[in-house]
This record gives sequence, structure tokens and C-alpha cells, in this order.
Amino acid sequence: MIQQLIGNDTLLLDTPFLKELREKAETDGYSKGKEDGKVDGYSKGKEDGKVDGYSKGKEDGKDQGLREGLLLSIDLSLKNRFGAQGAKIIPEIHSIQDLDIIRAIYLLQLNATSVEDIRSVYLPYLP
Repeated sequence: MIQQLIGNDTLLLDTPFLKELREKAETDGYSKGKEDGKVDGYSKGKEDGKVDGYSKGKEDGKDQGLREGLLLSIDLSLKNRFGAQGAKIIPEIHSIQDLDIIRAIYLLQLNATSVEDIRSVYLPYLP
């Protein structure tokens, strides 16, 4: 009878003791997996954040540098070409954050015949 019990694998796997061991192993495995997932997820998220932050910072820095360079060029050109009238609109232009509008002002001011020509480009976008 004992040989039959030992030989019958399905019967041994269903004993209360083995069921308890399986449940404990599953619980321990779940807890360990959950903890490993937190650690791995945190590390992966941290690394991804560094990469994304670096890329975003680099892009923002490039845009900021371009914006400042364009504004400086616009300022010099307006003062030289239009004198006091040109200097008068510089604060308005500096309040613009959209780089595409600043580029448009830069290109237009090269051939503009008046300060009003330049203002017509950006006035619709001012708050």
C-alpha cells in the first residue's frame, strides 16, 4: 500500500504538507519578484530619466542659445536701421517666447522698410 502511495505521484503532490510548501513557495516567489521588480523598475526609470533629461536639457539649451543669438542680432539691426523707433519695439520682441516667430522677425527685419512692417509679424501673437 505504501509502495502504491509513493509510486502514485499525483497522490503525493496533493498532500496537505506539500500543498502548504507550494503555497509558501508561491508567496515567497511573488514577494521576491515584486521586490526585484521595484528595484529593477526604479533603476530603469532612473536611467531612462537621466537619458530623457539630458536630451531635453540639451535641446532646450540649444533653443535658448539660438533665441538669444537671434534677439541680439535683431536688437543691433533695429537700432542701426531705425534708431529710436527700432529700440522702442525691442522689449515687445523680447517678450516673445516662440522661436519660430523670432526667426520670422529676424528674416523680415533684414529687408523691412519700417518698424510697422516688423510689428505686423508679431503683434497677433502678443498676449
